[in-house]
Amino acid sequence: MATTAAMAGTLTFRERYDQIKTVEQRKDDLIEELVREVERLDRELLRATSDSERELESSRMWHSKFTSIKDDAHKKQAEMERNPFILVLLDGDGMIFEDKFLQKAEEGGKEAGSILSYSLREFIQREMPYLSHDIRIVVRIYANTKGLARACALARIVESPSYVEQFAKGFTQSQPLFDFVDTGEGKERADYKIKELFQLHLNDCHCRQIYLGASHDNGYARPLETLLNDDRSAASKVTLIEGPPFAAELAQLTPKLKVINFPDLFRQEKVPTTLKTSTLPSYAATAATFVPASASPPTTRTVRSTSPHSAATTNTSSRAAYPANTVILLNSKGQRIDPPLKVDQREVQFLKPKKLCNNFHLLGDCSNYMCSYNHDMKLSEKQFLALRYIARLAPCSAGLNCDDFDCISGHRCLNSPCTFQQCRFSNDMHHVDMAVAKRLSVDDYYT
Repeated sequence: MATTAAMAGTLTFRERYDQIKTVEQRKDDLIEELVREVERLDRELLRATSDSERELESSRMWHSKFTSIKDDAHKKQAEMERNPFILVLLDGDGMIFEDKFLQKAEEGGKEAGSILSYSLREFIQREMPYLSHDIRIVVRIYANTKGLARACALARIVESPSYVEQFAKGFTQSQPLFDFVDTGEGKERADYKIKELFQLHLNDCHCRQIYLGASHDNGYARPLETLLNDDRSAASKVTLIEGPPFAAELAQLTPKLKVINFPDLFRQEKVPTTLKTSTLPSYAATAATFVPASASPPTTRTVRSTSPHSAATTNTSSRAAYPANTVILLNSKGQRIDPPLKVDQREVQFLKPKKLCNNFHLLGDCSNYMCSYNHDMKLSEKQFLALRYIARLAPCSAGLNCDDFDCISGHRCLNSPCTFQQCRFSNDMHHVDMAVAKRLSVDDYYT
């Protein structure tokens, strides 16, 4: 009984085995859990390692790119710093050098170029010390050289037009990057080139400053005003050079821009623009006073000049004092009549290709110093009448109602017969009644 009881108080082998199995199971579960955790950690480690390697590779790549970009930036900066220059644009039709330089012809051009270079460098060192003292200066002068030369000669600034042409040559030779460019004859050709170059170099990193010399011309106000409104930082790159007083619209912009003046280099006033004959032959006055034989002969008198550049009064012995016609003839309809001219058609054919300035030769002056027509030829009496005939081949814009005593254009078609095909004269300017019904005297207007 005791043995059985003792045995009853102890575990059987099965129970003990089951206990051991339970422990083993827990151990296995623990090991399994540990293994799964290790595997999870291994996966995370592998993922973390992979991410780290990718990040490291990415870091290396970006570092390489940054280094490359930095090197490129340094190279670009070096390239930008390599060839800096100052650009000077001058409209030579109005920004004209002082008479003393023009009068020395080629030597004057060289002297003016050297002084301009020195003056600019002195100004740059004083006002822009951050720029290199040996920065290149590029100067471009654009002008109608022939027209400018003729104007200076007629204004008696130089003895002949060749002085200005030689001056331009000397200026171009004065410095390696200085050019005096002839734009040829034509309106605003210099303006067009200067405006295009201005825009081209405005955002050029190599161009550090643009000096614009065109104070006489309002046409440059538009691009400057646009620049001031759109890009004030770029506007700081512009300096105006004053020669003649600023035109009205440009003057309004000067408070917003830098301005420099070289009074010892450039004229401070425009070249007189009226080109006049000093004395024309007596037959010019005769032609001006021609009326049909039935009309009363003209009397000698003093008349007021209509030219703002002429003297207040002048005697009829000088052709410049006469209008083109001292009498205007009208028919019964009040239409203007051009008195017939007795011309030698051989002279007409001779003069046509000469491209003479009608205003200069027939009226005594030409108010356009850019005029490209011939002012130099001296006319005989026959040639003078032939030129009046040629001038009448162009119809008057006022037509038959014209009452301008200075009108030299035609008021009727001279073709007989006229086919009307491509004729520049209007229909009513054909077959005009030539019977004189009324005369308008110049005395009514000029005394």
